[in-house]
Amino acid sequence: MREIVQTEIVNEQSTNINLNLKTGFYFVSIDKNGQKTTRK
Repeated sequence: MREIVQTEIVNEQSTNINLNLKTGFYFVSIDKNGQKTTRK
């Protein structure tokens, strides 16, 4: 069941990235250090 949940999370993140690209915002997901980075 964990694999299914992880897949849903990835799909949600991909959708958010696509929406952000369309609105001119670029989203970088959490990196190896656990820091969230966003760019305009």
